[in-house]
Amino acid sequence: MKLIIFVLFISINITWSQTSYKEYYDDGSIKLESSKKDGKLYGATKYYFPSGKLQRIVYYYGGKVNGIGKEYYESGQLSTLVNIKDDLYHGEAKTYSKEGKILTIGTYNNNNNIQIGEHKAYYPNGVLKTIGSYNENGKPNKLFKDYYENSKLKLKTNYMDGIVIGERKEYFENGQLKNISTYKNGKVNGDYYSYFEDGKLNTKTHFTDGALNGKFISYNAEGNINNEKEFILGKKTGLHIEYYKNGEIGTKSFYKDDKLEGDYFYYYSTGEIWVKAEMSYGYIVTKRVYFKNGSVKSEEIKNKESGDYDYKKYHENGELHSIGVKASWPQDAKTGEWVYYHTNGKLYKTELYSDYGGLMDIINCFDGVGSPLNKGSIVNGNGSLNHYDLEGNLLKTENYKDGVLKND
Repeated sequence: MKLIIFVLFISINITWSQTSYKEYYDDGSIKLESSKKDGKLYGATKYYFPSGKLQRIVYYYGGKVNGIGKEYYESGQLSTLVNIKDDLYHGEAKTYSKEGKILTIGTYNNNNNIQIGEHKAYYPNGVLKTIGSYNENGKPNKLFKDYYENSKLKLKTNYMDGIVIGERKEYFENGQLKNISTYKNGKVNGDYYSYFEDGKLNTKTHFTDGALNGKFISYNAEGNINNEKEFILGKKTGLHIEYYKNGEIGTKSFYKDDKLEGDYFYYYSTGEIWVKAEMSYGYIVTKRVYFKNGSVKSEEIKNKESGDYDYKKYHENGELHSIGVKASWPQDAKTGEWVYYHTNGKLYKTELYSDYGGLMDIINCFDGVGSPLNKGSIVNGNGSLNHYDLEGNLLKTENYKDGVLKND
């Protein structure tokens, strides 16, 4: 009799220590359904969408998730199937598309929830997307392959303990090689080549410890050189040339320690000089811009004392267009008094700018024979500014506020 009473007492205690537990959404629909033991979730625990459809089911023991875990799409299709031990992925894990096709499959180490062994990823249509292996530390190891959705190889990369090593190849979707390089200790080392989709060479260069080192040459789709550059451990050096599609030189410049130094040329596509500048430590010392006929369009010379630039601009007939000072900072900002001239050489107008490039006042304004014109209402950077042609015809009116042109 004592034994029967004792067993009954234990049974009642177990029943009382495990209670039903539920959570609800604001609208009263079920959100979570489980049991609690010693104040913690226990046993099968189900999570629901607001629609009432099952979203996830896991199992709690000792306050932690253990066993098979499943997640579902709202349609009821399984989305995730995973083994869990003490809240961490353990063993095989799979994810599925809404159509029931496997999207990923791989193995996890319970000790620190890391990927180990072979892992695969698939496109929704079931075609393999990625395959590679992880070592016991969860780092990529050996060969990884990526594929296009048409099953063509996209990328081949070799790893050793998470670091890219050896040959790396990338391909276009048509199977043509896109680029090829070699890695050492996770950095590009050696020759690098890239190609267009038709197999023609796009670029060729050289890397040392991940930095461009040596000559860099790129080509356009027609096979002509696009540009030629020189690098020393990632820094630009020596002669740099860029070309137009027709083969004419577009720019020619010189670098020292990654900064422009010496003469800089910019050409029209027909071969005439467009811009010629003298550079020092990356800054302009002198700069001339040319019309296509070879006459000077503008010139600026750095003032050694102020660091600003004395600027002149010319009409295409050679007559002076304007003269003034450009600030070194803000870059290209007009400052002080600027004088403008008509194409016949006669004074057009005089403008006054702030130290920061804001137009403050118009001192005077004339037509091509010296007759005064209505300059506008601008005073202290606020008001209107009128523009005229040689004959004194009004071309347009602009409005300024605090020295800045308004866009309205």
